[in-house]
Amino acid sequence: MSFVRCLVVLCGVVLVLPAPAPTATAAVPTNGHVLPAQVTPPRQFLTYGDYVHISSSPPRAVSAHGWWVRIDNEAPLALVRVQLQIKRAGLWLDAGSPGSKVVKPGGGSVSRVSARAPCVGSDVHEWRSVVDVDLVGYLDSADRHITPARLLPCAA
Repeated sequence: MSFVRCLVVLCGVVLVLPAPAPTATAAVPTNGHVLPAQVTPPRQFLTYGDYVHISSSPPRAVSAHGWWVRIDNEAPLALVRVQLQIKRAGLWLDAGSPGSKVVKPGGGSVSRVSARAPCVGSDVHEWRSVVDVDLVGYLDSADRHITPARLLPCAA
C-alpha cells in the first residue's frame, strides 16, 4: 500500500504529515478544515478582556486587560497579547503600547496582561481592545477576542 503525504497549514506554518492508509482514514473537522486523525485538534480555552477604561494610576491613560481560562487542555501557560484600538474616521487603529506576557490561566492581577495608551487630549473617542491568546506548547485556534467598544474622554 502506498501512503500519501498531505500538507496542513496551521497559523501560517506548513506541516508535512504522513496520511493514514486509505482504509484507516479518519478525520477531525476543525474550523472548517479536515485534519488527519493523528493530528491533535486545536485545544479549547476562553479568552477574556475587560472593558477599556481610564486607568486609575497616573499618568492619565486608557487601559485594558486580557487573560485566559482552560476548557479542555493541560497547558500551564499561554502568551497573552492585548492591543488597544481607537476609532478614527471609521477605522480601528492600534494605539498605545501593546501588552504581552506569558501567564497562567485564571485572570486576577497576577495572571493577566495590561495595555495602555496615554491620553494626549480629552476629546471623546471610541475605544476597544483585541486580546490574543496562544497556548505554550499546544496547538490552538487563531481566534481573537475583541471587547465591546466604549466612548472615553481620551485622545491618543
